[in-house]
Amino acid sequence: MHKKLFEDLQKKGVAAAKLFEDLQKKGVAAAQPRPEKPSLLKRLCPALGLGSEYFGPAVRNWKKLDSFYHDFTMAKRSGGQRTILAPVAWLKFLQRQIHEKILTPAALHPACHGFRPAHSIITNARPHTAKEVVINIDLRDFFPGISAGRIYGLFCSLGWQPNESRFLTRLCTYKGYLPQGAPSSPMLANLVARRLDSRLAGLAAKMNSAYSRYADDLTFSGPRSLLSCLPLVRKLIAEEGFQVAEEKVRITGKGNRQEVTGLVVNSQVAVPRRTRRKLRAALHHLRNGKPATWNGTKCTLDSLRGRMAFLESVQPTVGAQMREAMALCLAKSLPEKPLKTDASAKTKEPQANPKKQKPKN
Repeated sequence: MHKKLFEDLQKKGVAAAKLFEDLQKKGVAAAQPRPEKPSLLKRLCPALGLGSEYFGPAVRNWKKLDSFYHDFTMAKRSGGQRTILAPVAWLKFLQRQIHEKILTPAALHPACHGFRPAHSIITNARPHTAKEVVINIDLRDFFPGISAGRIYGLFCSLGWQPNESRFLTRLCTYKGYLPQGAPSSPMLANLVARRLDSRLAGLAAKMNSAYSRYADDLTFSGPRSLLSCLPLVRKLIAEEGFQVAEEKVRITGKGNRQEVTGLVVNSQVAVPRRTRRKLRAALHHLRNGKPATWNGTKCTLDSLRGRMAFLESVQPTVGAQMREAMALCLAKSLPEKPLKTDASAKTKEPQANPKKQKPKN
């Protein structure tokens, strides 16, 4: 009996010792520090080349970032008003860093010509010269029509974690959409429209036609059979989350003046004749000693030189001729002034003294 009791106690002791060891192991595991979650700014700071202190104003005012914009309106060339939302200095700086360090390295579609280096309205117009028909399509509310959700998905597709993408999205959006006036908005819009550019460019290639986009300006050019694709073009634009401004759709045959982003493309890329006539009229005024005018109002010489430089960038020969003519007009209009030599400047005529000097004894 005593032997059996001893064996039972011994077994219980072994079980208790094992239980103690298990608890001890668990306690050791529980005592070990948990792995720290990566900080939100741990990747963003090096990627943007900034210290964490630059994000202080954004973090402190996270719920009222929309109040750090001021709005104003600008007249559109086609008529109407455009609302511009300009961020304050510190927010604008962060958006510019996001644009330069995160967005600019991302690849854009070759058909995109707006807001990117080495591209302009000139490169946008070149694919559409000497075509049978040119179709111009404008997108309605291009920037405001891009939601914060689409921007969040874009940042995720660029390799950022969900919390980082939410942070970047909040810095770059206003009241849930893309603000026109923020330095990061044009590149974000271009990246969102990559799939649209790819689909429309593929459609144009099948029709032996050309396609390009400058911001919200879409242009197709090619044979007249291209007109049959307009319903499919509208469908693809709608599927990609954009809207067509139907009142701005223009179809121009080769018998009329074909324009792409303000440039004539009937035979070659050229500045419209009306613009060249205004420049010649301004030069005529200068030649006759009158102030230069533009659309009936006086314009500065700097603005006139800027228009000449633009003409020369599009049509080098015509622009160079006008620039030389302007320089000649200005040279003739300047009054001639006698040059003073150093000797004449230092020599002074003796002043006559009205008082008679008494002769010295």
